[in-house]
Amino acid sequence: MKENQNQTEIYKLLLIITTIFVGLSFVIGAYFIVSAANKNLFIFQKSSLPQSPTPPGQSPQQNATFDAISPNFDNVNFTVSADGKNWQPGNLIAKSASVPDIIQLKKDSGNFKKDDLLIYFANFSNFGQPKLEALGLIVSHDNGKTWSNRTAINLDKGAAVDPSIVQLDDGRLRLYFFGPETIAGDPALAPGPHKVYSAISSDGINFTAETGVRFQDNNLTDPEVIRYGNQWFMYYSVGSATKLAVGSDGLNFSAHMITGGNIGGVPGAVVFDGGVRLFACGKGLTTTTASDGINFTKEQADIFGGKIRGLVCDPAVIKMANGGYSMVYKTKGN
Repeated sequence: MKENQNQTEIYKLLLIITTIFVGLSFVIGAYFIVSAANKNLFIFQKSSLPQSPTPPGQSPQQNATFDAISPNFDNVNFTVSADGKNWQPGNLIAKSASVPDIIQLKKDSGNFKKDDLLIYFANFSNFGQPKLEALGLIVSHDNGKTWSNRTAINLDKGAAVDPSIVQLDDGRLRLYFFGPETIAGDPALAPGPHKVYSAISSDGINFTAETGVRFQDNNLTDPEVIRYGNQWFMYYSVGSATKLAVGSDGLNFSAHMITGGNIGGVPGAVVFDGGVRLFACGKGLTTTTASDGINFTKEQADIFGGKIRGLVCDPAVIKMANGGYSMVYKTKGN
């Protein structure tokens, strides 16, 4: 009898151990499934430091939650300034759009005419579907008063984010972009050198990749290319620092020293009468200027004077044909 009782106790103990083992296996399996799902959910989500500095009044922990909102909540806004220094918050012109760049055409390009405004951006309107890396375009024929519906950009290269657009002397458009090698997760966090590529278009919509790599650096994101004097300047982010590469032909760039440019990440640059003005994501949008495009002196902090609550980032600025300035930038919303 006692022997049977002991066997019963052993069976009970084995049953308890088996139940615990099965339960732990279920929990561990569920953890990895959720982790994998979250990794896929944030494909090409740009939530690293240069894209998302902590908004004024928020702690880094609050900002981490803020950044977790998927990129289809990124919005592109447009505003103007008479002098490029004094700005007011603008109007929302494209939802589910991020990291914009703007150009005013100096020559006709395809169906687009001289003086048209073209804005290129990372297009998240179809977030969760294939080709998350697609770039989009909207156009204004009246200096930004009204904007077209978005058009998808055709690019014969894989992933493409962080567009920077320039018009060449012959009227063609050259698109610079960060071409991440990864297909999952935040591309800004991918290890190893990050590469900037370029592509050419005669109509502003269909782009053909140019051979080779324009420039590369570890942890590079957000290239911004301008022509200044007889050189090409590529400003870019490494974390919250702004770095510089310089070239003579727009195709070959070499690293160059820069001072006073570390006012935040995701730089936007514009040539003005006194040199180059850099805009970046600090506490709000901040600015710094340099007569040579290299040695900068800090100018303004939070150019909107606290009038935009929450995240504001990804500035891109141009000087208009009428002498004024236009800016596009990103906010978060729903």
